[in-house]
Amino acid sequence: MTAAGAIPLAASPPAAVVSRIESRLTLGLILVLLALGIVTFLNFRALNAFTDGSRLVSHTHQVLETMESVYASLNQAIASVRLYVITADDRDLQQREKALADVNRNLTLLEGLVSDNPHQVSLAKQLRELVVRRGYYLREVIRLRKTDGFLAAQALVENPSVRELSTRMYSTLEQMETEERRLLGIRTAVDRQRLQYLYESATLLLVLVVAASIYTTLRLRRELIDRRNLTDELGESRLFLESILEHIPSMVVVKRASDLRFVRINKAGETLSGLRREDLIGRNNEELFSPEVAAAYTREDRASLQSTDVRVSPEETLHVGPGKTITLHSRRILMPDSAGNPAYMLALAEDISERKAAEQKIRELNADLEQKNLALQVSIRELESFSYSVSHDLRAPLRAIASFGQMLEEDFGAGLDPEAIRYLRVIRDSSARMNQLIDDLLAFSRVGRQALTLSIVDMRALAEAALRDVLQNQPAPNARIHVDALPPCRGDPGVLRQVWINLITNAIKYSAKRELPQIHIGGESNGRESTYFVQDNGAGFDMRYYNKLFGVFQRLHHDSEFPGTGVGLAIVQRIVVRHGGRVWASGAPDQGARFSFALPSGEQG
Repeated sequence: MTAAGAIPLAASPPAAVVSRIESRLTLGLILVLLALGIVTFLNFRALNAFTDGSRLVSHTHQVLETMESVYASLNQAIASVRLYVITADDRDLQQREKALADVNRNLTLLEGLVSDNPHQVSLAKQLRELVVRRGYYLREVIRLRKTDGFLAAQALVENPSVRELSTRMYSTLEQMETEERRLLGIRTAVDRQRLQYLYESATLLLVLVVAASIYTTLRLRRELIDRRNLTDELGESRLFLESILEHIPSMVVVKRASDLRFVRINKAGETLSGLRREDLIGRNNEELFSPEVAAAYTREDRASLQSTDVRVSPEETLHVGPGKTITLHSRRILMPDSAGNPAYMLALAEDISERKAAEQKIRELNADLEQKNLALQVSIRELESFSYSVSHDLRAPLRAIASFGQMLEEDFGAGLDPEAIRYLRVIRDSSARMNQLIDDLLAFSRVGRQALTLSIVDMRALAEAALRDVLQNQPAPNARIHVDALPPCRGDPGVLRQVWINLITNAIKYSAKRELPQIHIGGESNGRESTYFVQDNGAGFDMRYYNKLFGVFQRLHHDSEFPGTGVGLAIVQRIVVRHGGRVWASGAPDQGARFSFALPSGEQG
């Protein structure tokens, strides 16, 4: 047997043929080296191009991250000023100054990053001008809060021109982000093509090197006269090829086509398999592995010898020790001799055990999450069923209490003193209120169970229809009600109708004691979400108790002032949150209230 890992050479040919062989070998080596040089040059150029492309992609990501920082800093500055308007806390001003400093720093960085793009430079200049103008209004809001008080500052915050300025500012940011994402898509696609080209070039180089080595060896077996002379002549070339194969990080294995015995394995192959090459070379699968494993390997090897294409095995188990296996992603390709007959089989393999383990872990986590989700759904259904059953069972005794109270008043009212009659009426009123509480609780429960059918919703038409329904049951002849043009949103119109009904009902109810009740319904969209509000000039509320506003059965006004059960706003919040939106409110005692909610914009499609 020859040296471990080497492909054996044939006996030397007659001396008369040496000159002819040497000339052929010289020409062959020149062609091989030329091909290697060309492929290496192409690989070098492809690597440089891929590096440049990756730098551009990284630069684009940096621009996008800087835009996000500008967006976050702007939001922080605006939010700090709005919070200052409400609280008049100087700490909010410190937060604003820090946010504005971050905005200026990030804007400067952004301008430097996009300096090579005239379109982005123009947008960056426009953005800075808008930020400067918005900063002026923020300072003016602070000044008004300090000098004229909350209402003056709040009026400037809600000023349409100020809000339009904010919209333009965010719109400019979105234009810049859209442009960068367009560039990112182009650069990523180019990078992917360059990476694919680099991979194909490297594979071509490897196949070329291996094919050149096999071709040279086969020619030597048939035509060489003097093995020693040819070994000296090809020594450097063999060492070069050996170095390439040894340093390839993937497993490289070569087997003879005739008996599928190992004739080559590189260092990475030894490391992955756990076998030394001297224990591997010259042996076949049956001599190294168990019968079942050997049969599987041999089946794949023979299938690759029957095809001229690369045979890919996405997952192949390799036994590397007692009870220990690794998973390989392997490729096999037939290497024919000069006559086109099968000579060798080349196999390339990569260890994907860690990736498979990670995928398995993800599957297990997903399965566990699904089980927990199912358990949660079961618990929710059981809780809703219990709530429904308890609410239903409470109705009978409530009806009995109310009925018997009415019977006592009708049959024995003449013999009872006024205080006893008052007690009976309190019992009847409390029963009716309890019954209404049960109805509202069931309505709140149904909101969580009802399936949503999403579509693009005409919110103005929906709000006007809800207003007509409310006015039929709760007339407000003196009220001035104005409905603005409302942007569309994405949601379930049948469910969202209840949001408008509850908010409009509250506005009419809490402003009814005003001499001239005024109700304003409006909204706007920034492209990502649509925001709506219902504002009145009624009783308002104390912001100190804001945390109770959307709780079930939580009321900020006594029932004697404004009747109700405290479920309407909780239903509003549950519906909006189920649509992926948010709800908030603002107000002051005897100065009216404004209830707002935001939903995904219908403009997103």
